[in-house]
Amino acid sequence: MSLKSKVFRLFFLLLLVSYATPTLVQTQSNPDSIPFAPAVNYGAGDGPSPVFCADLDGDTNLDLAVASRWTNGDGTFQTKVDFALADIGFLNKNPATDNTILSKSAEDIMSGGIENSDNIIIDEIKMPRPHKFIDYNKDGILDLVRKEVDGKIYLYINKGSNKAPVYMPGVLYEEEIILEEPKPLKTPKISGLISWVHLPYDRFDVYIDSVYYNNNTPAIDDFFDEFEERYALLESWTDWSAEEYYGKKLRIMVSGTPGGCYGGTGGNGVGNLIFSDPLYMTGCQDAYYENGIPHFGNPGELGDWWRFMGVAMHEATHAINPKPILKRVWLAEGWASYHEFNIPSMYYGNSYPDINQETADHYIYQGDSGYNWEDYVANDYHDNSLCCKDWSNYYIVSSCDGYFCGPYDVAGCASGYGCVIYYYPTDSIYHCVKKRDCEIQESAGYRITAHMFTMLRDNYNLNWSDFYSIMDNNPETLKKAMVLGGPEWSGNSIYTDMHVIDLFEMATGTPMYPVFRYDGPSGPGWGVRNWTDLNWYADLTPVLEVSDTIPKVGDSIWLNTTIYNNGGVSLNDVVVRFYSNSALINEQVVSVVDTSFTTVSTQYSAPVGSYNIRVIVDEDNLKIEKDDSNNEDSELVSFEPYIRGDVDGNGGINLADVIYLANYILKGGPAPIPLQSGDVNCDGKYDLVDVIKLARYVLFGEPFPC
Repeated sequence: MSLKSKVFRLFFLLLLVSYATPTLVQTQSNPDSIPFAPAVNYGAGDGPSPVFCADLDGDTNLDLAVASRWTNGDGTFQTKVDFALADIGFLNKNPATDNTILSKSAEDIMSGGIENSDNIIIDEIKMPRPHKFIDYNKDGILDLVRKEVDGKIYLYINKGSNKAPVYMPGVLYEEEIILEEPKPLKTPKISGLISWVHLPYDRFDVYIDSVYYNNNTPAIDDFFDEFEERYALLESWTDWSAEEYYGKKLRIMVSGTPGGCYGGTGGNGVGNLIFSDPLYMTGCQDAYYENGIPHFGNPGELGDWWRFMGVAMHEATHAINPKPILKRVWLAEGWASYHEFNIPSMYYGNSYPDINQETADHYIYQGDSGYNWEDYVANDYHDNSLCCKDWSNYYIVSSCDGYFCGPYDVAGCASGYGCVIYYYPTDSIYHCVKKRDCEIQESAGYRITAHMFTMLRDNYNLNWSDFYSIMDNNPETLKKAMVLGGPEWSGNSIYTDMHVIDLFEMATGTPMYPVFRYDGPSGPGWGVRNWTDLNWYADLTPVLEVSDTIPKVGDSIWLNTTIYNNGGVSLNDVVVRFYSNSALINEQVVSVVDTSFTTVSTQYSAPVGSYNIRVIVDEDNLKIEKDDSNNEDSELVSFEPYIRGDVDGNGGINLADVIYLANYILKGGPAPIPLQSGDVNCDGKYDLVDVIKLARYVLFGEPFPC
């Protein structure tokens, strides 16, 4: 997900659930008998989150501090001060009284559950980050040395005291030092502005706004106990994890909204959930369906509040999506929407699933905000939802009402135009952008793509277990698709799209080109334009050579295979199998670099007879290739019987064989051909007795020893 796309998605959610204007109220000395003065409203910037009032400058008047996600206020108060990464300041300019720290550090505790926001955090020393306290300037007061997210170590001089530290702006610390690793946050971290309660689980960590937690415990604790079981199903079902793709344990941030029901964002190993406060607020129930009729009183374990869990599954899917999938929005949102409803339909918390399959399919097909299959098909297989805008046709205005995926025909824009606002540190630019229809590969997908997945399951025998297994076996191709597709989260790249569609073909056994391609308004294709033949796929071709095609019984021959990769993807974990007729001889797992080769060998022997020796590369078709028809090569090998005593293998027994065997036994010369032919007396040994017995047979005509 690009930073720009992520910011706009977050803004859309925050505008819905957290819009507020902070108010400063001046009071008389006796508020019980004298009415309050009229409220005075001040701008708090765009996307305000935590807000608090305090006498920060010691003049007995209340001051206002606001954590804003994108821009600062309008300057009604003191001129704003921006702090860069790892910079530290104190709001009141008085080191002796306050210990307020501003940080933009991505790994710090997050404001409002949103990463990379502007945070105001009290008591920085409790932040979970590698650090150490030292008396750097020998003044008897401990200073702080800490590693920041840029990978560098900074020194923060303490101008306060050990009990009430006040740290100066950080400077690079270049001396050798061993830092203490942070301890996990086990209890609420109270800061005066924002605090978090940490709920640790084996497979994920939950951080809940402490105010929200206090309002909703034990219900929110019970929710994540239930989430744990369903998340285990999601991980086992997809074989995805935050550790595998993002190198860290899944982290879930939870905050509340007084007006909405549920929402969130997710990606890169982090899920952000915004739930009603109180949790399970009246009016946030969702119906279930039987025979097309909605009902309440769901018998599943979650009752009519099942959608809260569905949204959590949606954002958890985003958080553990492979990055190439996450970068293609119509696929990413399709997967998240599919799991939002189908994980609850598969999980039985009691004798019932959370929702029945009809309910899952109904919500996917019905969709919302234009993201549904019916509207998509009726619009010539175009997405006509709110996120599709024509950026070749826009104009800038002084102000308009809207947001990135907001509605059209809004105040400040002409009919057929929507408002998009770009936010900058000191200004905002308002764009009126013309509505357009998006092809599916430019679309946000959501229920449209999820319904495609449903049809693959129901109409094309898609086995999801097989699909995820194949995906797990093709990380190299998935990553190559992302590289070729470029860095944008959405956009015009189709490389990852084609790769995933080919995965569906492998998992269903059905050609996917006629299923997904655009076939015009009447179908039957599903609207994918610009189909591209991915000639950069790997292409494995084995060439088998044997050391002897007519060996004697008892001989051991070498089977040597060179595996060429004539494609554009280096493959790992390629399975190579050797067969004699239908019997498996040997199996090895190798890597084959693109436009190169690797060699695999094994030894083989057999009784008298002819054998079809075969080598097959990727026999189970786990790897995506240009051509699967050239993955086998073979040679015919015939093992002939040997004559005991014919040690030189020329077909007869004479004095040359005696000399040959004597040379082998006494002087370490060449071995008999095959070795068994030198055991003249059949005692299983090769020694001087065999030479004497063979000599008496050849020279004196005595009976052959055995």
